[in-house]
Amino acid sequence: MEFFHSALEIVIGFILLFLATKLLGKEQISQISSFDFISAMVLGEIIGNALYDPEVGVWFMVMNMVIWVFLKLAFEKISLKFLTMRPILESKPNVVIRDGKIDINELKKSQLHLNQLLMMVREKSNCSLAEVDYAILETDGKLTVIKKPEFRNPTLKDLNLAPKPTSLPIPLIIDGIVLAENLHLAGVDDEWLHEHMRKLGHFNPQQIIYAEITEERELFIAEKVFL
Repeated sequence: MEFFHSALEIVIGFILLFLATKLLGKEQISQISSFDFISAMVLGEIIGNALYDPEVGVWFMVMNMVIWVFLKLAFEKISLKFLTMRPILESKPNVVIRDGKIDINELKKSQLHLNQLLMMVREKSNCSLAEVDYAILETDGKLTVIKKPEFRNPTLKDLNLAPKPTSLPIPLIIDGIVLAENLHLAGVDDEWLHEHMRKLGHFNPQQIIYAEITEERELFIAEKVFL
């Protein structure tokens, strides 16, 4: 009976965490802020307490999860609907370099010292501080760097070149399996695939771990290699 109860708590906890991450969206991972990080820890702690503390029941865990997710969603809805509440509910980006000059006050507000700023600039853009026009510390802790005009890479418009249409590469073979739906999506057929495979010296899709049709309508193949 104890084993069944423990298994039930794990299953319910797993489902609740899955639903919570779906409801709260990808922000929990991709754009995580300090509050989102704490929120994720609290969600895990609620599940952990129910699993390891015999005095915490399943319904107590469910109730706490529902209340926490409701509060998180409510705060997000409020910040989306009422612009005046955003400065209170959300942190804002800090412009730590403005017009090529380091803003000491913004560094202090961000609790960032100069060595950290230099490291983040190097990691982000691999450039000297002398090349930076603006640097913004985003709410997720990442640094956005805008170079001075003379150090920026030229665009096609700057070079008066006609832009080419952009298209995403489409996987055609994954782990030896030909993806029929993607062949149709790419506008090619099985005959086209095998013809281009033969040109590249491949005859059996099962020996290919990955193949895609590139933006230039060429076939890229990564064969299975056992080291």
